[in-house]
Amino acid sequence: MRLQVFFGGITPVTPSLPYMWYNTPNVHFISIKDFEEYCEKRGFSVLDSVFIRKNRVTKILPNLFADTAIFMISMKR
Repeated sequence: MRLQVFFGGITPVTPSLPYMWYNTPNVHFISIKDFEEYCEKRGFSVLDSVFIRKNRVTKILPNLFADTAIFMISMKR
């Protein structure tokens, strides 16, 4: 799945994961792009973000390597 997120940018919907990330009854697998698109569709702006792997900020391919993403968001005006 990580390669699909890496190359496609979004979390895939597959026979084994047949739901969109925000509509699954299971664990929510999500990509950075998925979250940004979700915010856009619902009237939020992403003001800032930081991506973390093993307690360190990562800037190299965060969609592939980051374990945690922190976003500062705001309602659009």
